[in-house]
Order: sequence, then C-alpha cells, then structure tokens
Amino acid sequence: MLLYPERTDPKSLSYFLWKHGLHSMEVSDAAAAMIGDQNREDLILGKTEPELERRFGHLLSSSEIPTYLRHCYQEYGEESGQEVRFIARSDWMIIFSKNRAVRLVLIKSCY
Repeated sequence: MLLYPERTDPKSLSYFLWKHGLHSMEVSDAAAAMIGDQNREDLILGKTEPELERRFGHLLSSSEIPTYLRHCYQEYGEESGQEVRFIARSDWMIIFSKNRAVRLVLIKSCY
C-alpha cells in the first residue's frame, strides 16, 4: 500500500484484492483503476450480465445513462443489434452479443 496508496491505482493492494474477489471496493474506484489495468478485459469479456452485476452492481442501460453518454453509445453497438450496458458512474461501456460481453469500451470523447 505504501508504494501505490491510491485506491484508483491499478497496482494498489485494494484493487488487486478486489480483482481476485478477496476485497470489496467502491465501483467508481474500481472503474477508475481499470483505466490503467492492462488486463482489464479479463474482468469483463466472456461474462454474462448477471455475472458482471455481481461484481459491479447494477449495469445501466442506454436509457439510464447521463445525457452526454447517450450520444456516444449509438456508434458502438445498438445499431448492429448488440446490447450495450454501462458500469455505473463511469465511462465504461460493455457490449454484449449472445448474452456475453464481447467488448469493453472507455468512452473518452465522441464529439
């Protein structure tokens, strides 16, 4: 913890333990730490929505997201018939196909 004291650092002990299911963590902190985690897709891809909700809590649908994200999500999945969900209070979007997560997208800017 002394080397990486920030909760949102992907090398912090809290995040490491959370990734391995050994510690609880605020979803917003985990989502922030995922930005710097080279293996973040391992947490998401191939998982079902219920599996991801056990880890991240309620995943937001496109109708539940903030206005600035509504414009962004359309270019990614729903036009092609894939479901899109968002990790709460973050800019992480998960694209599902056949009930499994197939893509993780960090929406930085779409304008």
